[in-house]
Amino acid sequence: MPKVHLFPVIPSLTGETQLPTQRRSNAEPPANYRFTIDMLQAFFESQYRYVRIAGAATYISDDAAASAGVSVGEFYELAVGNIYGMAAGLIKKRIE
Repeated sequence: MPKVHLFPVIPSLTGETQLPTQRRSNAEPPANYRFTIDMLQAFFESQYRYVRIAGAATYISDDAAASAGVSVGEFYELAVGNIYGMAAGLIKKRIE
């Protein structure tokens, strides 16, 4: 079950926020050792098959997720009493 509120919300962090890494030597330019949060997310998605979950709420169906702004192809968390008869907390991809 995902822990949506595992970390506090930090409003100043955006997908374009640059984070530095440690350079191997001072001769190397610092720009080569910066990455954005979006780049880090893409790395986790490709290396570890992580997925982004849309929103912080749970939904009972694709229609309910759509009305809350979850796009086709995005993932969301199923709520108790969902129309699919699946366990609450499972991650589902919106397909319609």
